[in-house]
Amino acid sequence: MDYVVSIRNGMMLTKPARIAVREHRDGASSAVPSTPGG
Repeated sequence: MDYVVSIRNGMMLTKPARIAVREHRDGASSAVPSTPGG
């Protein structure tokens, strides 16, 4: 059931993905520490 995994990943990574992208583009260093150890 790949479609299920895809949906779950998409929905679950909706928020984290955008945050990660912003942190990555911002430099992660200058971005505010949202996830410690991440």
